[in-house]
Amino acid sequence: MTDDSEMDPVLEAIDEWLLEITCQQDSTPRNKRRAVFGAMREYAHRLRILCESERYEDLKSSLSCFHRWINDSMPWEGQLYEKAHLVETAISKAIRVRTTS
Repeated sequence: MTDDSEMDPVLEAIDEWLLEITCQQDSTPRNKRRAVFGAMREYAHRLRILCESERYEDLKSSLSCFHRWINDSMPWEGQLYEKAHLVETAISKAIRVRTTS
């Protein structure tokens, strides 16, 4: 990465979201909802890879999908929802910084 400071907040937000996913998954009984946590974890790792490789165009296109996914598709609750929105906000800001610099 050329400028670590651009992506640091994004990576931190993703790490916090992953930690929250793990905490909630561990406290959820084994049932269909556990698959949801696996999907969230996979999405977070995918976003992390895009950030680490500075694939801003892919991040930009992923952002609209991520926004829809957060707001329409997943059964979000409390901290999971808040942490996912922090990831979305951090990605948006990093893209804005990158495209205006």
